[in-house]
Amino acid sequence: MKKSSSYIFFDNPYHEEKIVETEENVIVIDNDCIRGRLIDALQLKADIIGLNFFKYSYNTKINSSNVNIKVHEVTSATYIEVEVSAKTQSKIVDCLEHFQDILTEINKDNKYVVITSYDFVSEYYCNKMYPKLNELERNLRKLLFNTYTLNFGLKYYEPTIDKSIQNKSKSVIKAAGSKAKKELKFIQEFPYSLDYNQVQELLFTKHWTKQDEKNKKDFLENNDDLSKLTDDELRKAYKSLEPKSEWDRLFANKVNSKIDFIQLFDAVRNDRNIVAHCKFFSKNDYNNCVKNVKRLNSEINKAIQITETHDFSAKNREQFDQSFARIKNSIEEFTKGMVIALSKAAQATSQVAENVYKSFGSSLYSLAKYTDTLSNQMIDDEDESNYEKTDDLDKIIEKFEDDNPLGKSEENENE
Repeated sequence: MKKSSSYIFFDNPYHEEKIVETEENVIVIDNDCIRGRLIDALQLKADIIGLNFFKYSYNTKINSSNVNIKVHEVTSATYIEVEVSAKTQSKIVDCLEHFQDILTEINKDNKYVVITSYDFVSEYYCNKMYPKLNELERNLRKLLFNTYTLNFGLKYYEPTIDKSIQNKSKSVIKAAGSKAKKELKFIQEFPYSLDYNQVQELLFTKHWTKQDEKNKKDFLENNDDLSKLTDDELRKAYKSLEPKSEWDRLFANKVNSKIDFIQLFDAVRNDRNIVAHCKFFSKNDYNNCVKNVKRLNSEINKAIQITETHDFSAKNREQFDQSFARIKNSIEEFTKGMVIALSKAAQATSQVAENVYKSFGSSLYSLAKYTDTLSNQMIDDEDESNYEKTDDLDKIIEKFEDDNPLGKSEENENE
C-alpha cells in the first residue's frame, strides 16, 4: 500500500537573512536550500538519483517504512512529494506524521513558507471521523423527529419552529407537484434539509411561540397595573414568559444539566466543517473531536431512550385518560338523561296504574257483589219459573253496567 503527501516551499520574504562577519570583514550570507536541510535531517546518502536538472529522488526509511522523496526545484519554489509504502494506512500515517515533524524542525527559523498541497494525514483522520459524525447527525435527526411528532403530531414543524427556518428548508427541499404532495414531502424531509448550523440555530435560539405570545397577552390583560404585583409574582411571571429555546422546552429535561451543550455543539460543528470540507485535521484534532462526539452522542441516545421508554407510554396514557374521560362524560350525560326520562315515565306509569287499579278494583268489587246477590236469589228460589224470569236478570246486569262502565260486556256494546 502506498500513500503520499505533498509540499511546496518558498523563501519567506519577511525572514531576515543570517549575516556572518568574519575577521577579514567578509560578509557571508546564509544561502542554504530546503533540499539541503532535508538531506542533513534525514541523513540521506549521496547516491541521490538526479532525474534531470532540478529534479531529484531519494529513497530512505522512516519508522521502518520505505519512503521515496521526490524534489522539484522550479525557479523560486521547491516541490516535495513524500510517498510511503507500508502494510496499513495507520503505519503510513505514523511515518508521514514523523516526516511533518522533521519539516517543522528544519524550518524552525521560519526561513521558508511551507504550503501543504496534499495532506494524507488529514485525509486519514477525516475519513475515520466522518462515520462518527454521520451517526451523530442521524441520531440527532431521530431525536428531532421523535420529539416533535410526539408533542405536535403530523405537522410537527408549525407550532414552534421559526418561519425563517421553515422557509429555508422549503427552498432546499424544492418539492414539486400539488399542494398535498409538497406538504407531505416537507413533513418527511424537513430535518434532513437542515445543515448542522441550522439545527444548532433551531435548538438554541431563544424565541416566543404563538402560545407564548398568547400567554403574554393574557397576562398583561389580566394585570393592567403591574405595580400591584409583588416582586415574587413578577419574578415568576418573567420566568414563565421569557423566551425559550427549543432545547429548553423539549430536550433539557432529558440530558445532563451540567453539560454546556451550546459549547459542545459549537466544538463539534467546527470539527464537522473541517471534516466536511477536507481541511487540516490532525491526530490531536481527531482525538478531541471523538471525545466531544461521544459525549454528545451519549446524551442524545439517552434522550432518545427516555422518549421511547417513558414519553411514548406517557403520551398513550394521556390519550387513554382523555378517551376514558370522554367516555365517562358521555355515560354520565346518558345516565342523567335516562334517569330523568325514566323518572318521568315512572311517574306517568304510576298514575295510570293507580287509576286502572282503582277502576278495576271498584268494578271487580261491584261484580262480585252483584254476582253474590244474584246467586243468593237463584239459590233461595227453587221454583223453576224463577229461572225463566229473564227480565229480572237483565235489569240486574243493566244496573251493574250503569254503575260500572268498565265492566260493560263486549256483547252489550256490540248491541
